[in-house]
Amino acid sequence: CTVAEDCDIRDENLQKANCSNSRCMRRQWCPAEDPNATVTETQWLEFDKVELWFQTFLHFHKFQIEMTTADEDEPLLFPHARANTYRLRDLVQWTNLKPADIMENGAVMIANVKLESPAGLGSESGRVDVQVQSHDVDTRTGYNHVYNHFYYEDGVRKR
Repeated sequence: CTVAEDCDIRDENLQKANCSNSRCMRRQWCPAEDPNATVTETQWLEFDKVELWFQTFLHFHKFQIEMTTADEDEPLLFPHARANTYRLRDLVQWTNLKPADIMENGAVMIANVKLESPAGLGSESGRVDVQVQSHDVDTRTGYNHVYNHFYYEDGVRKR
């Protein structure tokens, strides 16, 4: 980026329209460089308001069948029968965790999509029943992979 407008994705919850060191400042989940600095902000997710829109494309080469949600223009919120969007609250709840269990360190989770009776595989109606399941992989360490990017600003090394 060269100016703030280059970074404007029209969603302040994801990314501020702020260009710094030729990079857009995207909100992220990582340790603060200096937790006591005046520019350090702690953002807590509101689990009821965070929605994840899943888009996928599957090709069953043996049966020459393709299934996709990538061409859907609008999110369909669960519990809609053809849902493609799920609240974080639901995905966490399905793992038998509580938001308080993962607020501080985060979590590593897996979301699996279970397809029943794909079209052309013996289904009279051609209907595919979709069930999304989420599972807890790690809540002890959470998302704590660290890769430090060092750079220099006015001769001062920063991370």
